Amino acid sequence: MDGRGPDISSDFRLQLDRPPFSWPEAGDLTGQDVSVAGSDRCVGASNITLVSGAASVTGNTAAAKNEFSGAIRCGGAVPFVGPQHYYKIALTRAKFYRFTLTPQFKGVLYLFSECGKNIINSDCSSGGASGDLAGPVAAGGQARITFSPDDTGTYYLGVDSASSADAGTFTLKAEELAAPKNASCKTAQALTLAAGKATVSGTTLGATNEFSTTLNCGLGVSFIGPQVYYAATLTKGAWYRLSLTPKFSGALWVASDKAQCKYTNINVDCGGIGGTVLPLVSSGKTGQVAFSPMASGKYIVAVGSPVAKASGDFSLSIEAFTPSGNMVCAGATKVLMTGDKGSVKGTTVGSLNDTGAAVMCGNLPPLVGPQRYHQVDLNAKPYRLQFKPTFPAILTLGKTCASLPADCGTNGLAGGAIAVGPGATGTLIFAPPSAGTYLLSVDSAAVTGQGSYEVLIQEDKKPTNGACGAPGTMTLAGSPTSELGDTSALKNDLTGVSCGLKTGALVGPAAYFKVSLLGGKTYTVTLTPEKTFDPALYAFPAATTCAVAAVNIACKGTASDKVGAGVTETLTFKPSSKTDMILAVDSWSPSEVGRFTLTVSWK
Repeated sequence: MDGRGPDISSDFRLQLDRPPFSWPEAGDLTGQDVSVAGSDRCVGASNITLVSGAASVTGNTAAAKNEFSGAIRCGGAVPFVGPQHYYKIALTRAKFYRFTLTPQFKGVLYLFSECGKNIINSDCSSGGASGDLAGPVAAGGQARITFSPDDTGTYYLGVDSASSADAGTFTLKAEELAAPKNASCKTAQALTLAAGKATVSGTTLGATNEFSTTLNCGLGVSFIGPQVYYAATLTKGAWYRLSLTPKFSGALWVASDKAQCKYTNINVDCGGIGGTVLPLVSSGKTGQVAFSPMASGKYIVAVGSPVAKASGDFSLSIEAFTPSGNMVCAGATKVLMTGDKGSVKGTTVGSLNDTGAAVMCGNLPPLVGPQRYHQVDLNAKPYRLQFKPTFPAILTLGKTCASLPADCGTNGLAGGAIAVGPGATGTLIFAPPSAGTYLLSVDSAAVTGQGSYEVLIQEDKKPTNGACGAPGTMTLAGSPTSELGDTSALKNDLTGVSCGLKTGALVGPAAYFKVSLLGGKTYTVTLTPEKTFDPALYAFPAATTCAVAAVNIACKGTASDKVGAGVTETLTFKPSSKTDMILAVDSWSPSEVGRFTLTVSWK
């Protein structure tokens, strides 16, 4: 049991303020450029009828009144107290509509489903779920709402303002948006690369989410927004830079046409095996991802969104390019080692993600940031890698480009990985199973995660943090901060410590880490063991006397010992004032030893 209940949602609406009477219907407004007096009462809203998918009306709020006395805010702090006009229009489920207000005063436009102030406020503050808000917009400007209703029925539009002095003439246009011709994977628009490049402007307005089973491309995010598709012929081994500039929260993914537009096949490809993914690009920003096909042929490029109903215009380009330096794994640069010591400095700025979401190291999230790669020659002895980035970064270690995605999740057996916050220093300990050349990658779990970094590599001496009275120091310079350790070379320091755990005394070799914590912050300590190691984790104030009885009292309530090899242990605590704590990695048996990652995060 994970403690989570069923996903229960409720949708109820208060209608206590609905008027107990009906106002007379205003005239039926159809076609283009209809001039009407309009209605300043919601229940008397003028009716708009689309003709050939469009209608345009003009009005004047100068002689109108404010119906709800400032009760309409649409989720904002400023009430709309200006005079308003109301219109109603019949909309069809799952179709897309665009409403554009051009006022000659500082105005707002809001969309809702029923004429009660509670419902109006709920709908127009829902961000497109059941209604929306646009504006305030200056005189002569345009406030625009794009909406796709979940239910067929009558919806209402309010033309309003935040001041009683803001009133006057306006034009309101309504349009039903036709689905783009490339709104289906099987009707993908062909793109031809001329001189190695193709650029296209498109829109997802009017499109839908084609797949009932949600695409995620191996990420913890689902692509549930409307999509459109393009098809381009790409060459095996060549590198392509795909750039997306959306006017909404956009995303991009690539799959081979051999996926046959089937959900399961696309989801494998776009995870980074036969394609790639760019999971989120903010409105108005440009996101880029690199891709090198495993085989020549036609590839499908989809533009969509991780946000339901998020849609709009965008620019997409596909360009053949030659990666510079160590931006891609095949160009990894050598780390100069003098004896058993070496270092490297670099930056991921200007680089691109070249593996989609294919690299996932143990419990870490998929690595979708820009990368830089390095090669290092190591002997069959333990090494300590100290990693200091200026951004939230992840250092990965493996044998080859092909094996890195698997090696980095073995917690020290064939490689490893460590997540480090900006300005912090994390330590990864690795003992190569055999001498040879190994691969380092500096990456991030964020598309925009990039910056400079430094890696110091040196032979790891025998651990000196195996005694309660002589703990190692773990410096928390940024959240999260991680450090790798190994209890294999240590001994049992305190016999009989149990911290009140029902699992009994902890008699295995223990590693101790001293950390300095700030008062008022909530700290989470996570112990991630290698798959064959079943450790325990406990914490106590550094001022505690290193005697079993004293430690047992001090660590009661801040200890975790879940049964099972490879199971993560977690502690959470919030010190009331600045304090030094000891974090101890222990086990239930003298023979229960292994490698681990200790991570401290806070907020």
